[in-house]
Amino acid sequence: MGIRVNLGSGTVPLEGFVNVDALADAPGVDVVADISGRLPFDDEAADLVYASHVLEHFPTEEVPGLLREWRRILRPGGQLLVAVPDLDVIAAMLVERGGWFTPPHNPWLGAIYGGQKDEYDFHKTGFNAPWLTALLSDAGFGEVHRVDRFREINAADTSWSPLPFGVNVSLNLRAVAGAVQQPAPYHSRTFPERLLDAIDFALMAGMIVSTRLRSRIMARRRASIEASLD
Repeated sequence: MGIRVNLGSGTVPLEGFVNVDALADAPGVDVVADISGRLPFDDEAADLVYASHVLEHFPTEEVPGLLREWRRILRPGGQLLVAVPDLDVIAAMLVERGGWFTPPHNPWLGAIYGGQKDEYDFHKTGFNAPWLTALLSDAGFGEVHRVDRFREINAADTSWSPLPFGVNVSLNLRAVAGAVQQPAPYHSRTFPERLLDAIDFALMAGMIVSTRLRSRIMARRRASIEASLD
């Protein structure tokens, strides 16, 4: 039976995983390694690789190589669980509720740019579901699909980040090493999948309408204030 690897374990080491981090003083770290290079594991040594909010910390040109390296250590049929900030969701939030991203709440800009607390805490690449799926396919993964949460992960980490937004801003994808990625036609998708698509579309449409209404209300308020000053 293969190992389970937690890449970039940071402050949330996972029980039953080999926790890998670049910082030797990270709590519960088992292997200290810079994961930008070759990982200290044999080919096909792992049944599962978990990388929660790690990939966005690397330059765009390094991402394909990182994914191929993660594929190397996974056995055929092994699973990659990868979580990154969802730029589609974050962009919608920024348009809809820009106040969350300005003082005194501006630390939430970390969802886009990283917390910037140390040299590792900067975001260098942004992802949405279609692009990350394509990158995974190119790296030798298939059967890529999105999940709300990973059932294998019991810890409260960054793959579940619904606050303060009220919606999870983490893009969580499950992928299988060596499988062939074939886009499923819409009519073959399950009813829950189609329902979630419809809900996502309705939420996005609602955000757009709400933003337009808010803009009109603010314009009217400004006009009213200007008129009262005349």
